[in-house]
Amino acid sequence: MSTDHPPSDSSGRTKAAYQKLSPGATGTVTRGDGIAPSKLQDESANIVTAFSQLLGKPYEPMFQVDTSPKPARQQLSKIPHYSQLDTWDCGVACIQMVLRWLRPDEYWPRNDCVRPSADEMAERKWMIDSAETESVWTIDIVIILQRVFDTDQRRMFDFPLGQRHDDENWEKANYVFFSKKLGCDVAYSQFGYYSKAFDNDEARVKKRFVLAKELNLPVLCVSQLDLEFVIDLVSRDECIAIVLLDNEILKQADEEYTGHYVLLVGISSDKTDIARAEAKCNEGMGSEFCLAIKDPAHKDCIVYVTPALFERAWRASGTDEDIIFIAKR
Repeated sequence: MSTDHPPSDSSGRTKAAYQKLSPGATGTVTRGDGIAPSKLQDESANIVTAFSQLLGKPYEPMFQVDTSPKPARQQLSKIPHYSQLDTWDCGVACIQMVLRWLRPDEYWPRNDCVRPSADEMAERKWMIDSAETESVWTIDIVIILQRVFDTDQRRMFDFPLGQRHDDENWEKANYVFFSKKLGCDVAYSQFGYYSKAFDNDEARVKKRFVLAKELNLPVLCVSQLDLEFVIDLVSRDECIAIVLLDNEILKQADEEYTGHYVLLVGISSDKTDIARAEAKCNEGMGSEFCLAIKDPAHKDCIVYVTPALFERAWRASGTDEDIIFIAKR
């Protein structure tokens, strides 16, 4: 289903705004806090380079002023849903949905909500052991992805391949992690969500980032990543993203921050989907598209949210605006 007009978000931005995402563009990372233009230009160039490496080809924005709008993706529920099995394992569940996405289509039945197989339960245990904690941070997810996608690391860390042997599919996957802060913000120790395990988390997370640097993993610190970049990437059939959100904002609850990982699988300009998204909140009304996520804590296989609600939950204090893009090549 397509839209007759370029989509706009709550701030009135349209697809015309995506024109600025072309390689060499300046000012795509924008903040009103006095960051020098030269730094913004450097960040913009780094973002474009990272996207090119992610996609395995020079990054070009899909949305251009002089082309017709891209139709809404038709198969948003292509990835069989995976529900988290505990209160804390949303990040692990998102990784397992990524692996389902990378496996051959014929492996999965038509039913979108597929119960974990015995092999997947073995993979889940391996991931939890690899994380070494029930307090999973985004850098833990990055390390797990690296150990899954890299052949040598899979063997070194004894990943349970089971009967399927998915090496070739996983070798063709790339990822890149963006965050506003590469490390632990000590201010988070005052958050109820982080406070109980913060001391242990801080030590582990520091080691993880040191390891990521030693391995030269695709980890990029940016002052702010524009939502247009996110929309542009997940509008491609070959790209999805694991995103850290404030679940209380996502649920429209008036509670203290609770971190929650979801899988962002695309956008939709279908009027029914937009109506579902707008019914959940009182902000971002009138958008001509919505975002489609797979929430491992939600019974529905696809949850639709307005751009405004998504962005507020993503940029909430506590998330560091963490996002991991994963792409098929």
